Amino acid sequence: MHFISLVKFNFLIPFITALLIGSIISSTDPATLVPIFNKIKVKDKVSQTVISESAFNDATGAILTSAIVTILLSGKFSLTQNIWDLSIMIIVGSLVGCITGIVLLKLVNDKPYGVFKDFAPIISILSVIIAYEIATKFGGSGYMACFIVGIVTGNKKNFKIWLSQKSYDADFYVAETLGTLCRMAIFIILGSQVELVVLSKYFLPSLLVVLAFIFIIRP
Repeated sequence: MHFISLVKFNFLIPFITALLIGSIISSTDPATLVPIFNKIKVKDKVSQTVISESAFNDATGAILTSAIVTILLSGKFSLTQNIWDLSIMIIVGSLVGCITGIVLLKLVNDKPYGVFKDFAPIISILSVIIAYEIATKFGGSGYMACFIVGIVTGNKKNFKIWLSQKSYDADFYVAETLGTLCRMAIFIILGSQVELVVLSKYFLPSLLVVLAFIFIIRP
């Protein structure tokens, strides 16, 4: 809330616009944290707590951003309606992600019904795409659905999904490679959206917000 107030008074913009900015940049980036914890020896309890908080926060931030954009575009605000819409996005996204992840990953199980057990990486990718499409089709959050699929994929044994060592290794290496490519793509896209003319015009207000965010609000 302090950050939103800072943005509002620093840029002289409406509160709802400042709230949108806050929802966009409030999320930490799990894609950056995971490689760090893979290289640095940290207690599992600490690393998993930080990664879990970051992942849930990221998915929630995406949902909150979508909700605020909807309010801005419609020009209307109803507390009960917006809470309802937000709840639907979270619940539908979570259910679709869980069901899609379990059903499709069962097909790569090292059991007789695992008809696609030799195509584990492909099914993992398809499960994310399908979950996103189905969730958005029914008014849920595609990002939350993808996040839940990721939880299922990363905890296969807890869902009684057993992969052969060959399939597990292939799935792991493909996920690592795609993760690296996606992180590169994210920063390329972010960099391509920076307009130097606009940045120079609002350099000092932007610098103040960035410094406050890094050193005070969320160090």
